[in-house]
Amino acid sequence: QKLQQQLKLNTDLAKAAQIFHEAEGILAEERLKGIEVVAKQEISLREAEEHINKQADKMLREGLESLSQAEVGSALQVFFNLETLEHAVHEIMKKQTTRLSQVAASSVDMATIASSGSGGRRDASAARWKETFWAGLEKAMEQFKEPLIVIWHLQRVLAKKRDPISHICFLDVLVKPGYVFDILSICS
Repeated sequence: QKLQQQLKLNTDLAKAAQIFHEAEGILAEERLKGIEVVAKQEISLREAEEHINKQADKMLREGLESLSQAEVGSALQVFFNLETLEHAVHEIMKKQTTRLSQVAASSVDMATIASSGSGGRRDASAARWKETFWAGLEKAMEQFKEPLIVIWHLQRVLAKKRDPISHICFLDVLVKPGYVFDILSICS
């Protein structure tokens, strides 16, 4: 009932996520399995979870697009309360690194660059090759900017944001002691 009330108020999604997580823990107790009333509550709980996740995803996406620390922080708090912060951040990083890979592959395509320099006089073809190469590189750098800013902004919010109850820094949830950052591990 508290969860439904919180969702109807639609004022604090993080609070709704916290209530959802508590309710999910209660309903997961073994002694409540098989009770008809509990089964009906589980259905409404799944609907609430879907609603909370959709709203948090939307809030996070919009916050990253607008570079709003408050919006990104609020969305991350929801994922923290749902205990899915790691997954949410992993999905963002995966999307952004995929974008970076696509930009690199399309902007600096060596086959296109090589074909631009073929035929004609040697010094003229070398000039075309250089021009094509530098134009592709300039385009890539411009397109790299947006995903890199998203990653930087996310990292900045993760480093600043703490859970108000446990005071755990969100970045500490993601980076374990002895962890060595490897961007390729994020992509896999």
